[in-house]
Amino acid sequence: MAGSSTTITFSKINTPYTGTHGIVTVTIEWVADDANGSVPNGAFDSTDMVDIIGRCATMAITNPGGTAPTADYDITIEDDQACDIYGGALTNRSATLSEQAMPIFLAPAAFARTRRRPIISDLTFKLANNSVNSATGTCVLCFEIL
Repeated sequence: MAGSSTTITFSKINTPYTGTHGIVTVTIEWVADDANGSVPNGAFDSTDMVDIIGRCATMAITNPGGTAPTADYDITIEDDQACDIYGGALTNRSATLSEQAMPIFLAPAAFARTRRRPIISDLTFKLANNSVNSATGTCVLCFEIL
């Protein structure tokens, strides 16, 4: 796709408990195609996945860029079974405002309250329902030890 990209950057936020404690953040910067508004999928690098496997997805922040995407665009972060680890919480994103979300689970209710989704496989970023050419945005994902 001409003029489109998905860049994934990993970083760690250290806490007073070094080692396995702390938060891993993943910042995804995307640019839509300049001809049709599509955004390429972004597979998480397997060397960086080492720092995510065994952690839990806890929060995501989306931020439309300077060239706003289509209102109600959708993001999914899919595992190797094509399951969205945020359970649809990143759909219908605002074209003008930053938004935050936590993973959604339908059942059982006790697990749903934890709002944490264990990561057990590689992940892929996908963005759909944008038709604005050259739209931009970011998505920041947070992962931590349960």
